[in-house]
Amino acid sequence: MHIFLQKKTANINKKKVYINVKKIIDNSSQRTIQENASRRLAKKLFPNEIWDTENGVKISKTRRAESEKGNEPAKLKREIYLSTILRKAGHSVWLIPEKKNMNLGGRRPDAIVDGLFAEMKLVTGQRKKI
Repeated sequence: MHIFLQKKTANINKKKVYINVKKIIDNSSQRTIQENASRRLAKKLFPNEIWDTENGVKISKTRRAESEKGNEPAKLKREIYLSTILRKAGHSVWLIPEKKNMNLGGRRPDAIVDGLFAEMKLVTGQRKKI
């Protein structure tokens, strides 16, 4: 269960007063909010994209085709693995197309997680090397 504070305005004696209101949202409502935020951003950036679903994770068909053509099928497999973990933890994950011209502060995001851009990283190796 999550508790959010919202500021509401009220006029008391002709003065504007801000009131903090606690709003309790259960986990199913929280997941819906996250899913809607991710969907809105994905549809805004990629309006004509077709999306597949795998283990609850939305995957762009363009993304899948690009990774199968190139030498990156292992990268996509890792990203799906990480996305599935996030999904099971209650997050909304959309793996977006890798657009070369889409540049957000020098980064090219791999996914939209809960309505925010994210890059997927998996740390591997031995303890001595990390």
